[in-house]
Amino acid sequence: MQIFWDIIVPSSFTSLILYIWLETNAFVEYVSAIDFMFSLVTKERNESILKYRESQKFSPSLSYPEFLLSENDNFFTRLLSCPVCLSVWVTFIVMLIGSYSLVLFPASVVASLFMYFKLCKTINGE
Repeated sequence: MQIFWDIIVPSSFTSLILYIWLETNAFVEYVSAIDFMFSLVTKERNESILKYRESQKFSPSLSYPEFLLSENDNFFTRLLSCPVCLSVWVTFIVMLIGSYSLVLFPASVVASLFMYFKLCKTINGE
């Protein structure tokens, strides 16, 4: 039973992180709020977020990872916009932080992807 929880817990964290990053604007909203607070002191704004907001006017369904990929097509932005790639690295980090056995890493990656895609389907009503 312990093995079950050692797979489910990191997979749940990973699927939640994937969903928040790839399917919502939560990251942009929080960065915008923090950026606004800092701009009161420094009088500077985060150009990337401002550019993203402008491009959303023309393409409302554009996500921030897709925007990053269109602005800078490189390994890092491709990794950030790919659910499978991102799942591997996020699961690895979550398992290291949580001191989980890396023997369960492959099962955790598969479980996190299953949970992420199931969550997307459930929330989108498919």
